[in-house]
Amino acid sequence: MRQKILILGCNCYQLPLIEEAKKTNHEVYIVSKFYNEKINPYKKNFLKIDLKNVDKIYQVAKDLNIKKVASTGSDIALPALGKLNKFLNTDGVSIRDASLVNNKRLLKNFFKKHNLPTPKYQLISFSKKKKINLSFPILLKRVDFSGSKGILLLKKKKDLTNIIKKKLNKKKFILEEFITGEEFGAQVYFQNNSILDIVPHGDFISAGKTSTPIGHYLPLKLENKILSKIRHYASKIIKNVEAKTGFINFDFILKNQKLYILEFSLRPGGTGLPELINEATKKNFFRILLSMNKTRFNYGKKIVLPKKIYFSYLIKAKKNGILKKIKINNYFNKLIKINKVDIDYKYGQKVRKFKFGNDRIGMVLGEVHNKYLDIQKHLEKIIEVTVKWKFL
Repeated sequence: MRQKILILGCNCYQLPLIEEAKKTNHEVYIVSKFYNEKINPYKKNFLKIDLKNVDKIYQVAKDLNIKKVASTGSDIALPALGKLNKFLNTDGVSIRDASLVNNKRLLKNFFKKHNLPTPKYQLISFSKKKKINLSFPILLKRVDFSGSKGILLLKKKKDLTNIIKKKLNKKKFILEEFITGEEFGAQVYFQNNSILDIVPHGDFISAGKTSTPIGHYLPLKLENKILSKIRHYASKIIKNVEAKTGFINFDFILKNQKLYILEFSLRPGGTGLPELINEATKKNFFRILLSMNKTRFNYGKKIVLPKKIYFSYLIKAKKNGILKKIKINNYFNKLIKINKVDIDYKYGQKVRKFKFGNDRIGMVLGEVHNKYLDIQKHLEKIIEVTVKWKFL
């Protein structure tokens, strides 16, 4: 008899997880506020529910007699995931864990309490007498957004004054020290409070008002002392959260050999990270996610990083409008091999100018034959997106 599984979300990040659930003989049910035409084979098992409606999702899971729940690449799904983990008596992310990683204030307090290095911060205030203890430029961050959403770079005090005049809801924002350095990340797999594997990865960052990840690459060479720090930080986190089994998605910045944690979440990363790991190492990330709470789960051998460079890279629009054409012109086929192209939209659909990861209109996976190549520069030349007719 097939086991019933509830997948939280059906966007580009959850689609591979849904397909893997089908391959592993699960009876797949999906909840999401938005319907994705790519899940048409599962239409009869689709439930239109906002992922923030935790109680309704919980009731649906009970009524359907769901035996397993999963999601990936989404912080919004974590509260519902936490409540269902408790209901199903699994040792994944809890409701308290979800609250922690979905609130930057709580996260910063967690870093401070457990002596984990992170950029300095302070609470925003409407009082003109409130002294800013941070040197400009500084970052203004929404506490309830993940990744690069809701972040503004304030270059001088006047910028902050202008923001305050807009009567910002101060409970939703913090100020953070702006650090320049090498940004990268890591995926950590853990079970029964023990680390199974750590996979550091390089990040491709967009140029703009905020630094937004637009892709990743493997392998990333790091000094042993930096790798040791990642393991130490991960061990501290695992010891002090309620989840006993799962993933940590780290965002780091390295400056003058000091490693700062920008953020972490207790779920797999997005921007094609699971697909990249599978492509580069043949370790099926989604199957691991679906199996980790099994009593007889066997992770197998640790990931062996490839000798050549593999990458994931988002396909982006430079303006709002109607998608007319996507063309991959691989002028550099002797240097770069494109292994897979995923397109999220059909021609004729509205697309948004790229600001954040959710604005992607597709993704490419590939490999590089010259490790000294400026991959990002070349990929920007290869990927051509035509958008016409602006809309509001």
